[in-house]
Amino acid sequence: MKKEINFFRLALTLTALTIFVYWPVGLHDFKILDTWHYYSKNPKILSGINSDNIVWAFTTFSMGNWHPLTWLSYMLDAELFGAVPKGPHLVNLVIHAANANLLFVFLYQSTKNTWAAFFVSTLFAIHPTQVESVAWIAERKDVLFCFFYFSGFIAHRIFSNNKTLFNYLIVVLIFALGLFSKAMMLTFPFALLLIDLWPLQRIRIEDPLFFRKAAGLITEKIPLFILTAVFCYVTYKAQVDIGATNGGIGLTIYQRAQNAFVAYSMYLQSALIPVNLSPFYPHPGIWAKNILLISCFISLSVGVLALLSIRKNPYIFVGVAMFFGTLVPTIGLVQVGIQAYADRYTYLPNIGLFIAIVYGGNALRTRFNVRPLFIFLPVFVLLISYASLTRLYLNQWQSNASLWSHSLMVLDPNYLDLINDLDPTYSTPQARALSFPYIMMGIALFTDGNVAFSVTHLEQARRLGMIIPSGWYWHGRALHAVGREADAFRSFDIYERSPGADKSLLDVIRQLRATEPVSE
Repeated sequence: MKKEINFFRLALTLTALTIFVYWPVGLHDFKILDTWHYYSKNPKILSGINSDNIVWAFTTFSMGNWHPLTWLSYMLDAELFGAVPKGPHLVNLVIHAANANLLFVFLYQSTKNTWAAFFVSTLFAIHPTQVESVAWIAERKDVLFCFFYFSGFIAHRIFSNNKTLFNYLIVVLIFALGLFSKAMMLTFPFALLLIDLWPLQRIRIEDPLFFRKAAGLITEKIPLFILTAVFCYVTYKAQVDIGATNGGIGLTIYQRAQNAFVAYSMYLQSALIPVNLSPFYPHPGIWAKNILLISCFISLSVGVLALLSIRKNPYIFVGVAMFFGTLVPTIGLVQVGIQAYADRYTYLPNIGLFIAIVYGGNALRTRFNVRPLFIFLPVFVLLISYASLTRLYLNQWQSNASLWSHSLMVLDPNYLDLINDLDPTYSTPQARALSFPYIMMGIALFTDGNVAFSVTHLEQARRLGMIIPSGWYWHGRALHAVGREADAFRSFDIYERSPGADKSLLDVIRQLRATEPVSE
C-alpha cells in the first residue's frame, strides 16, 4: 500500500513539475516555421471537423507528411479554440505531460523500481531538447505519436503477460494510430523486441534456446513489420512528392552517412549538455575531417560499450540501442530538408539514454552500497538545472523574432557584425544553409512591421545564397515596402520561376504588379 501511495504522489509531482516548467507556452505566438501551414493559415484546419476535411486529412500529403490523426487533432483544436495559439499550445503541453506519466507507468510496472522510473520520466518531461516538440504547434505529431508509442509499450506488457488475440489486436491498433500521427512510429516493432529483452525479460542472452525464442518473438510481430513496410513507402512518397528528399543541397550517400555519425554525436552531446540549442542547425554539406573522426569514435565507442553490456547490464544495451535505433528514420541517410540534425528528432530517442544512465547508475549505487541520500542531492541539482535551462529556452520560443534572433546568436558568430552595420564575410561550406534563419528572421521582422531591419536580414540571406525559394518572395516584399520596386520585382521574378511556388503568394505578387504606375 505504501508503494502505491508513493507511486501516485510521484505521478502527481511529475505532472505538476511538467506543467509548471512549460506553463508559459500558453502565451506564445504562432510560429512562421510550418505552423502557418499546419494551423493558423490553413483553411482546412480552421474550418474544423467536417466530412470533407476528414477525407482531406486521410488523403493529403500536405507538408510532405501523411498523418491524418495529427490533422484531425488540429481540426478539433480549431473547433474548441479557433485561430488562437493558446489552446493548441496547451494541448501540446497536456499530451506531453501524459506522455511522461505513461513512461513512468510502464517503467514502474515493468521494473518495480519506483525512483529509477520516476527519474527517467522526469528527465523526459523537463529536458531542454524537448522544448521544440512542446512549444511548436507544428510538432503536435511528435507528442501525439509518442503518446501511442508509450501506450503501446504498456499494451505490449499486458499482452506478454496474457497472450490473447484481443490484447494483441490492441497493440496493433495502437501502432496504427501512432502511424496515423507521425511516421517515426515505424520503429515501434523494433523497440518492442528491445523491451522484450529488458525490462520484460521475455528472452535472456544466456538462455540455450535464445535464438529459437528470438525467432518466435520476431514472428509474433510480423503483422507490425508489414505495417512498417507499407508506411515506409507512404512516407517516402509523401516526401518525394514535395521534393523534400533532396533538401536543396544535393547530398551523396557518402555525405549523408558522414552526417549520420556527426548527428549521433551531437545528439549525445545535447542529451548530456543541453546548451546553445536552436530550432535549426545548418547542414555544411561536407563535414571537417576532425569533426567526422571524433564523431565516429564517440558513436562507435558508445555502441561497442553497450554491446559488451548486453549480458550483465541489459538495460544499458536496450537504452543505447533504443537511442540509436529510433533515430534511424531521421538521421539523414535519406536527407529531408536542409538541416544537419534537429532537436525535435530526439523527443523519443533520448529516453533510451536516460534509461541507460539512470538504471546503470542505480546498479552502481547498489554494487558499491552508496546511501540513497548521496545520490539524491546531485540528481536533484541536475533536474533543477535542466528545468531552469528548459524554461530559459522556452522563453526564446515566445515569438518569431525572439526565436530566430536567439538562433542566429547561436549559429552565426558574424551576426552581431551584421546588426551593427558592419560587413560580415563567410567562407564556410554551410553559408548557403545559414541563409535559412536569416530568412525566418526577416519574415518575422516584416510581419512585426519592422521593415527596414527585415531588409537587412533578407539581404544577408540573399548574399548567403537564399536556400529556400520563398525567401525571394519575402525579400521582394520587404524591398517593395521600402520603395525599392525594381529590386523587388527582380526577386519576385526569381520566385515566380521557382518550382512549387505557392499560388496565394503568386496572387500577392500579381496584385503588387497591378498597383505599380505605368511608366510614360
